[in-house]
Amino acid sequence: MKKRIRIYYIVLAILCLVSTIIFLCKNVSGYNDYKYEINECNKYLSLEVKQSNYDTNDYDIERCKYILNDKEKPYSFFLAFDQFIETGIFKFIFPFFVSIIIFIPLVYKLSLELDSNYIKYYLLRKKYKSYVFDLIKKAYKNIFVILLMLSLLIIVSLIKSNFNISPRLDIYLLYLSQEALLFENPINCVIYVVIIILNLLIYANIALMVLRNNHKNYLISLTECFLVTYMYLCFTFIVIGVLVDKCFGIISEQINLFEIFTWHGITNPILFLIVNTIYYIISLVIVLLMYKNKEKIIMKCEG
Repeated sequence: MKKRIRIYYIVLAILCLVSTIIFLCKNVSGYNDYKYEINECNKYLSLEVKQSNYDTNDYDIERCKYILNDKEKPYSFFLAFDQFIETGIFKFIFPFFVSIIIFIPLVYKLSLELDSNYIKYYLLRKKYKSYVFDLIKKAYKNIFVILLMLSLLIIVSLIKSNFNISPRLDIYLLYLSQEALLFENPINCVIYVVIIILNLLIYANIALMVLRNNHKNYLISLTECFLVTYMYLCFTFIVIGVLVDKCFGIISEQINLFEIFTWHGITNPILFLIVNTIYYIISLVIVLLMYKNKEKIIMKCEG
């Protein structure tokens, strides 16, 4: 078992390394027309009488002065991160296949455990409640592969951007959306990490729910985990999103779980955190209820 899991992680690491090299070897897109922006801003500021001819959504005095004062500044970490997450294998993983990266080793390891007599030997030494929490802990450990990927994305993006963490120039150049300004507040950076961890733990909880009823066939269990995850994501965006919109006037994009890694369209981090915390608590309660009956779990493992 350990050999197969090790091979899986080695292949994943190689793909991540190749994607990183590709990103480091290419220029971050969007800067070919930077000279055009400088020229247009010079014209705009020098022809104040004719400023009304310009689109006010693209040109204003504050924006142009910022562009001209910071024209030698490198692109920001946020633009580099935005481009890096769209490179190589990362483009396929985030956000649509994050769950499957977690499920492949998680389902493999836990399905083997649940299909064995491990629970009987465990209960000879410890209480059943301890076994359930040990099972949850084993499931949660599998989220670290995604956290390591995100750490790689962040570190490489910082290096690529020469540690420029101000997104304002990129926003003024229209290469980033206004949401990037949220990260100028350190609290929102913490919220960003917490929300990602909560979502990864939810995926682990979903795997535990599926394995409670089906752990005999690895491929079927893996497929079910993936399908249930997408049903959950679509349900929260479409059904919950519509209800929140109708009841509270909050558009569904504000709680869109497909954007937890990029925050496109997210303008209220506190609301996003509250919603994700509620989802996590609900999923954990469901897991605890499903594993509450010791006799049924033992019979399922023996069946």
